[in-house]
Amino acid sequence: MIAVLGRKFSSNPLTPTLGGLVQAPHGFGVKPTFYEAYAVCTSPEFNFQVDNEIRVTTNHIGSTAGYGVMVWADATNIYGRIGNTAIGLTFNLSTGVAITLTLTSWKIVLRAKP
Repeated sequence: MIAVLGRKFSSNPLTPTLGGLVQAPHGFGVKPTFYEAYAVCTSPEFNFQVDNEIRVTTNHIGSTAGYGVMVWADATNIYGRIGNTAIGLTFNLSTGVAITLTLTSWKIVLRAKP
C-alpha cells in the first residue's frame, strides 16, 4: 500500500487555448483521488520568471467570464478545461496587483496521485 501512495503523475507542458481542453493519460488504471492544474511560465511577465509555476485549479465564473482550469479525471486520463477568458486570475508576483495571465506566456501541467 505504501508504494501506491508514493505514485504520482505530472504531464508534459500542454498548450492552453481559451475554452479549450488539455488532457493526458495518467497510467494509474483507477481514477485518481487527487488532481490539479498548474500554469508554468514560459515567457517572463508580471514579475514571474520562466519555470515559475502557480496552481490554477480554480473555478472563477463571472456573468460571462471564466478564469482558471476546471480539472477532472477518470481511470485513464486527467483533463483540464480552460476558462473562456484566461487560464488564471491572480496577482503580480511583486506588487500584489490583480492580473490575468497572458495565454501565450504559460503552459499547463496536470498532476495527479492515485
